[in-house]
Amino acid sequence: MLEGQIALVTGARGIGGACAKLLAERGAQVIVTYKQNKDAAEKLVAEIQTTGGKAQAIQLDVLDADQIKGAVDHIRQTFGRLDILVSNAAVGWIVKPFEQLEWSEFASVVDSELKAAFNLTQAVLPLMRQQKSGRLIYMSSNLATHTLPDS
Repeated sequence: MLEGQIALVTGARGIGGACAKLLAERGAQVIVTYKQNKDAAEKLVAEIQTTGGKAQAIQLDVLDADQIKGAVDHIRQTFGRLDILVSNAAVGWIVKPFEQLEWSEFASVVDSELKAAFNLTQAVLPLMRQQKSGRLIYMSSNLATHTLPDS
């Protein structure tokens, strides 16, 4: 069980929402993030709380290292620890035939996804090292192994 553990889950919809619910069911206090869709994040928090779980939502742009540092500082000050990071927020992709894709568009998507994982990891590692424990979980989609039509 995860009683007393603190989990940060980026991206409050889809896979991130399912992860947050599961972590809360197992006893973790869950902090879910959203970039723009506050309503979806608050709905998820309400669903978790309705089933007896503990959750809260915070606004966070995973491409903004300063925002991430601020969020981790908030978690440290509020809870004193962070046990689990689920890096799930998808920055976005471009849907069009591959032969029409510009290198700059492709590089932008790859750079964004890597930047988010880098920023999150760099922000949470000092706290996890200090407490001598922590779990880092990085999500991907089936686009890693399957393509969209015309891609």
